[in-house]
Amino acid sequence: MALVPRRISKIAVPSRGLTPAGLKLSATPEAPSTFDVVLKDAGAGKLNVVKIVKTLTGMGLKEAKDLVDALGVVKADVSREEAEAIKAQLVEAGATVEIRPHGGVAPAPQPQPTPTPGPTPTPGPELRYDVVLKDAGAGKLNVVKIVKTLTGMGLKEAKDLVDALGVVKADVSQEEAEAIKAQLVEAGATVEIRPHGGWAPVPQPTPGPTPAPTPTPGPALQYDVVLKDAGAGKLNVVKIVKTLTGMGLKEAKDLVDALGVVKADVSQEEAEAIKAQLVEAGATVEIRPHAA
Repeated sequence: MALVPRRISKIAVPSRGLTPAGLKLSATPEAPSTFDVVLKDAGAGKLNVVKIVKTLTGMGLKEAKDLVDALGVVKADVSREEAEAIKAQLVEAGATVEIRPHGGVAPAPQPQPTPTPGPTPTPGPELRYDVVLKDAGAGKLNVVKIVKTLTGMGLKEAKDLVDALGVVKADVSQEEAEAIKAQLVEAGATVEIRPHGGWAPVPQPTPGPTPAPTPTPGPALQYDVVLKDAGAGKLNVVKIVKTLTGMGLKEAKDLVDALGVVKADVSQEEAEAIKAQLVEAGATVEIRPHAA
């Protein structure tokens, strides 16, 4: 009987180094090319952070403040170099900042934000504010000038308001209140913004007697303006003294060299105005009651 050889099927064995069927190799992800700059916390220097965001975004002051209050993306879809530069500015101002790949994890401006009314109540469209001066600081003369410009008062009235402290501008929008506060803070003052008609908005809450900080002279009381030091701008001081006194140039220079009274027996308002001119020119000046 003839033997019939059995056919043996060939089994394909994968050669070494080949990937078995059904196993996918993970492709190396491409490095992100653009990034988002995310504000996590404004920090203590919030006002400076708002100014930087305003410049970066081209927004108005109120819109930039709202964005800083809400936190989140302040600049999106920028290069790594630009993102690092923006982060450096914000961190220098005191903020906490994170750089994320654009379109990556949690790029939304406000990931699970806390309610905005918590840290800073969002005012209704009609809510108005008062700007309250708490302390004039070292740059009192500049603060007086700013208050004079803001209120349209005379120099003496503006100085009296600064001495008394209290509301310097009432019933204004939040944007205007922030702008006024920025001017006064830059001059060295301590300023607070309060809702108009809210708690303690009165100009002088329980003030002490007005004669205590600045004695109020009687109607006949007059003053002398005394030059203590001409300072570095001596030539300008001489010119001012020449104009004030009607003297010749040599006589005005001799008076400045000798120091002493440059204008006598004038009202407090006039004395303050003369002092302001001389101080602006670099002189040291004192106002004294005129001796009868």
